Amino acid sequence: MVLKALHEVRWQELMKNNPPAYINSCLPNYFNVVKTPELRINLDLRVCYIHLDASHIDLSLSLCEWAKVHESKTSIKLTVGLNHSNTIPEFVALGDGIENDMLQGRVLKFPVGSIVVFDKGYIDYQWFAQMSNRKVSFVTRLRPKTVYELKSTHEVLSSQGILADEHIELSSDYAKKRGAPKLLRRIAFYDSEKKRTFEFLSNNFHLTASTIAAIYKDRWKVELFLKPSNKT
Repeated sequence: MVLKALHEVRWQELMKNNPPAYINSCLPNYFNVVKTPELRINLDLRVCYIHLDASHIDLSLSLCEWAKVHESKTSIKLTVGLNHSNTIPEFVALGDGIENDMLQGRVLKFPVGSIVVFDKGYIDYQWFAQMSNRKVSFVTRLRPKTVYELKSTHEVLSSQGILADEHIELSSDYAKKRGAPKLLRRIAFYDSEKKRTFEFLSNNFHLTASTIAAIYKDRWKVELFLKPSNKT
């Protein structure tokens, strides 16, 4: 309760009369006081796993006029890259409340060899190519009706819920125009708990299919981390 109260008080102090550019420089230190429970997935800790997500934060109209998105509402968008190993945000940025998630997400400089996990709101084929060129892996969901060409299929362990492990090429005119990577990986996974099938897209060809599915499944922790930011 004390930590929660400290969190709320410091957040209000930080927001009052401070534009996003200044707040961005303060956020890493501010978020060091916020921690979440330990993760249970056993991953190679030599690799930096980052869960990326964003959330709107509603602000006081009278105190934060600089964040006005229309006459009766003020808000900002908080983007967080949560470190998978310690659940502390290593990448934090603020932007306008009405901007697309991609604007802040794609300017973050993830280290070489890291693996970034995000939802379908961050899908940008040009950004995928940029990350691949910088040797940064990503894991995301495949959008429905995505046009692709199957290049090869690989054996799977159905006992772990893996339905397909394929190498594909995004073959739509739009993907080609945006310079999408030539080869990507599609993994189909059946979640027995939710009783539904998920399709993942990645540029990582080294991790097992079940590990990639587990990494994405565990991204709920960044959503949990951001949940308090929706309350003012």
